[in-house]
Amino acid sequence: MLAYLPMAGYFGPYSWTGFGPFDFQLSRLILYFAYFGIGIMVGKTAIGIGVFAGNSSTVRYYTLWCLLAITTFFVFSTGFLNKVFTEQQLSINQMAILNNSLFVLCCTLLSIAFISTFSKLVVKKIAWWDSLSSHAYLIYLVHFVYITWLQFGLLNVNIPAGFKFLMVFVLSLGLSWGTAYLLRKISLVKKYL
Repeated sequence: MLAYLPMAGYFGPYSWTGFGPFDFQLSRLILYFAYFGIGIMVGKTAIGIGVFAGNSSTVRYYTLWCLLAITTFFVFSTGFLNKVFTEQQLSINQMAILNNSLFVLCCTLLSIAFISTFSKLVVKKIAWWDSLSSHAYLIYLVHFVYITWLQFGLLNVNIPAGFKFLMVFVLSLGLSWGTAYLLRKISLVKKYL
């Protein structure tokens, strides 16, 4: 919240900037670095050690994390609080702080739910899963370009949003994974990434 709320309050949650395919929301700039830093700290050790180890309390309660994440996502995405608090006559600033806080909570709970669920349920070796794991950081670094351009390319295509989401997800994952695979063929890249 410290990384997001001040920026969202100053720039607004929907202000964008950038050039070419490198667009980003101004309100999320520090948030991206915060999640990146947290990811480095959590990923510093193997996933089987530490806060997401198979026997940790975080992973033991993975169903609770999933329930909290789904509930928070529902409340955030449906605007449920806007309807509830409209009767309470909250100011626009108070509603903005409430919605922005809910956004951060939703992102955090979804991240914990996904990681804890996979740590609990995916315990055997799977070749494609291991490949995804070893290329994950590079996929993270390049995925945004594919997602942005695929969404932009489908902007005027008249198909349901669900199909657009599925197309962007599958294509961006495949293209990012393929790019990461090719980049790791370069010895210098493989050494550091």
